Amino acid sequence: MSKYKINHIEIEAIQWDGINLEEISDLCNDKYGMLECENGKDLEIYCKNGVNICSDGDYVIKIPTGECYPMNKYLFEIMYKLGVIFNAKL
Repeated sequence: MSKYKINHIEIEAIQWDGINLEEISDLCNDKYGMLECENGKDLEIYCKNGVNICSDGDYVIKIPTGECYPMNKYLFEIMYKLGVIFNAKL
């Protein structure tokens, strides 16, 4: 798990690879339930706004409130990993 920062807000993130369910479950502390989809590639994450799908290669991010959300891998890389728009990886 790595930590990233944007506008002075630090998050934790793990990339979903289709098999690291235990690692993501540890990140989210089971605050919201997670289930694998039937195809074995997507992950259903139950958030405040309902069920969100995390596809293979996307990231699961944990925000400071403790909630976890999926984020498209391309958006994540632009916003956090590459640091193109804001701050780079810590």
